[in-house]
Amino acid sequence: MFVKQGGVWHEWGMHAAMNFFSCDFLAQIAPSLPSSPELKSVSFWENEVAPGFAVWRIGFALLLVVLSLLFKNALQAVLSRVLLRAVSKKTVVYEDLILEAAREPFGAFILLFGLELATQVLIGGLEQFRVVNLLVTATFEVALGVILIWTFYRLVNVAAAFFDTVVLAHDRSLSPQLTPLFSNTLRVIVLLIGFLTLLSTFHVNVVSLLAGLGVGGIAVALALQDPLGNFFGSITLIADRSFRVGDWIQMGASVNRVDGIVEQIGFRSTRIRTFARTRLTIPNNMLCKDIIENLSTSPQRRVNQKLGVSFQTSPEQIRAFIEAIREMIKTEEGIIPDGSYFYFHEITANGYEIVINYFTRPVDPIHHLEVKERINYRLVELARDHGLTLNNSGNNLPPAPAAKS
Repeated sequence: MFVKQGGVWHEWGMHAAMNFFSCDFLAQIAPSLPSSPELKSVSFWENEVAPGFAVWRIGFALLLVVLSLLFKNALQAVLSRVLLRAVSKKTVVYEDLILEAAREPFGAFILLFGLELATQVLIGGLEQFRVVNLLVTATFEVALGVILIWTFYRLVNVAAAFFDTVVLAHDRSLSPQLTPLFSNTLRVIVLLIGFLTLLSTFHVNVVSLLAGLGVGGIAVALALQDPLGNFFGSITLIADRSFRVGDWIQMGASVNRVDGIVEQIGFRSTRIRTFARTRLTIPNNMLCKDIIENLSTSPQRRVNQKLGVSFQTSPEQIRAFIEAIREMIKTEEGIIPDGSYFYFHEITANGYEIVINYFTRPVDPIHHLEVKERINYRLVELARDHGLTLNNSGNNLPPAPAAKS
């Protein structure tokens, strides 16, 4: 190997090239060169493609990048097989979750480390690239911090799985509510600590920064009023157990009435899937202030409707019709007999009015409507059997066709 000094190439042992991992290697070569200059022929590896960029530098740098890519892909492939085998055997444990969380960040770290070594080989020890080298080193530190934050962010899933196991052991119904809240809160904490750590990397005094926030404490408190209100609102909802994930709730006035199934209770808002297949996102502090009707907690659901019959209907027909309804209700499995009543309620300008009140056993919307539909069909059939003509009195039911004589 030959090294150029003062415009003259000097012979130097090739073993020195093996120390390329040291950033100070090239700076240490010059003082140790032989004092007797003797021009020698230059090997191919010592040729400079550009000032300072010898062929051996470029070759070693490319080799390091390729090796880091190969090692990264090989390691991720091995971890993927291990995880796939665990999933197929249904024996996923916390160690497998840790491997899954660290697989991608560790691969990124290997690639970043290879790029750092390749950069040091390429420009390490070259005075003209001293500023660039400092920038690359700073970038490596920031990227390493981002990878660490990414790793802990993914490890939140492991902590959430352990927390979910503890919650399930005490109260299975709280798992869909507490576990997402715990994981989301932990992710925010990880991101906040990671951000402060990155600031310290840029030599920002984090303590002074946090102390400075105390000066504008009033402004910060006003800015965080709604987020903190929503956060404590979520805790209130879970502690009070007003509703749970999967419950059917109704809230609000008739104009802005909310009616749907609870999908998720977050630390800021609650998501509700309406029966129109739309999703509503409601801040938790609003839910704490409003009146909520939880229909899923009721063991039964009420149906109250009114049937209008024409003035041509005789009292005997009405009496027989009501008795037939009472007998029909006794044979319907989806109806709870207790609390059900059927009476000749009122005489209106449009005809006679019969009130019908009963409770269905299913409270979910689909099964409740199925029972209500069966009852309505039976009511129409009974009206025809007894020669009654239904009109739109009461709850605006469409008129039924008159019974055939």
